Amino acid sequence: MAHANEEMLAHFYAAYAGRDAEAIAGQLTDDAFVLIPGRGPLGGVYRGRTEAVGFFSTVWEQAPDGFALDLHEVLANDEHGLVIVKVTAQRGDARYDEWETHVHELSDGSSAGVFVYWNDIEPAEAYFSAASHSGPPGSASDVKAG
Repeated sequence: MAHANEEMLAHFYAAYAGRDAEAIAGQLTDDAFVLIPGRGPLGGVYRGRTEAVGFFSTVWEQAPDGFALDLHEVLANDEHGLVIVKVTAQRGDARYDEWETHVHELSDGSSAGVFVYWNDIEPAEAYFSAASHSGPPGSASDVKAG
């Protein structure tokens, strides 16, 4: 039997794949964060539900010609979740097609934070640098794993 948080994360990623900001927001705590590695335009810490949802919206905006997620593994307990996912994004001739690992801090059946780990940071930074966007306020070094 799957842990309830595994089911919550599966719904979270279904909402992400479906570009459903409202559903994602409903599965985040008020003080949730998303930490994106690197020095590219998306790199940094998105703090609070509004900025976190804004990150996902930015990803969708940068993939106008296609966006897909292939969930490979979802594991969770009461405090943490691990998601291994292949992310594909398309903008004209530019394509991002890479494996990512996402580690979630969980609280009362919601995601309180997401640490994103890219299999290879160079394709991610190249794809997302091609569109104009500046990352969130704050520094990636501000948040420590719990």
